[in-house]
Amino acid sequence: MRNLKFVFLLVLCSSIYSLHSLSYDDAWKSLDSARMKFEEGNVGLALKDAENAKEIRKNESTSAINALENALKPLAVQEVGDFIPDVEEILTERMENDALMYIHKLTDLYGNEFFNNSITNIKDFYKNRTNYPEADYLIAKIYMQEGEYSAAADFYEKALENSSVLDVPDERYDILYDAAELARLQKKEDIFESYLLQVLRNNTDFVNNDRYTPYLNAIISYSLKEKSINQFFLLYRSSHYKSLNALLKLTDYYLSKNENDRAYYTGVLSVLTSFTRIYEILISRNNKYAYTTLNSFFSEALKYRDIKEWMTDNSVWKGFYDFGKLLFYKGNPILGEQMFEALKDVCPDKNITNLINIFKY
Repeated sequence: MRNLKFVFLLVLCSSIYSLHSLSYDDAWKSLDSARMKFEEGNVGLALKDAENAKEIRKNESTSAINALENALKPLAVQEVGDFIPDVEEILTERMENDALMYIHKLTDLYGNEFFNNSITNIKDFYKNRTNYPEADYLIAKIYMQEGEYSAAADFYEKALENSSVLDVPDERYDILYDAAELARLQKKEDIFESYLLQVLRNNTDFVNNDRYTPYLNAIISYSLKEKSINQFFLLYRSSHYKSLNALLKLTDYYLSKNENDRAYYTGVLSVLTSFTRIYEILISRNNKYAYTTLNSFFSEALKYRDIKEWMTDNSVWKGFYDFGKLLFYKGNPILGEQMFEALKDVCPDKNITNLINIFKY
């Protein structure tokens, strides 16, 4: 879209109107409208609604902070302490209805325990909620689609900076993946890698205090000594599914850089995560199913169209191929050959079978 930055400035200037009576529902409605317009291809109106959502969120958060600070200022209120039920009781006696409304909005939604029963934590929550990371995320996607990569990168980073107040915390993964894709398009490899590694920070099978876990090191050690691919997949599991895409992408990236040691850590965990996900689906659909061999496992998975499509769409077959290749590179050609033979027998992706056929082993 031409003159997108001009539209952005115009939106900022045109969105000044009374918002004090609007609620978080209104902010969400404006953002939902922006998402629909974005999907319809109307990026100008999508940007306007996204900025409007940010303004609504900011105004209500500011109103909430002011109402709470004024209501909590009197000495009689301060003397009851920080415990939410005690504060609610005295604010009810003093008819501080605005402050109570803002307190109940959050406690009804999240519960008192979410805030550790602290009125201070409620105030801090509203202070953080002056930002609307979901709206910044959508604006980043708009700019990215329009090829304005620098602006998109800024909004991705802003969304991540405030990701602690995402309504759906797991949306942080989506932001990181999209930000990584933008970095890839910009050919900023270090940033691309950094975003994907951030995805893996919550994968407790992968890292702990920025070091590989003992569990992963044990898997690595075992895989380099084991002589049966069937036994290997019988022993280990990993169910951090949100990080699978990052593991696959990083394995491919490290292989392209000839960083085979790092690729092996991400590669081995990617196939275990893929295997675990598929296995859980199989046993949920057929309670008589039991894993015996990798060949029969792949054959069973391919009976289900959705699993087959998921494996293809998410480069899962490529992940198993990369693992086989890494087994050769790391000195276990017996396991590597078994991995390749299992793939050649059943893999529906001809590109993968062609790669195996030309691989020197």
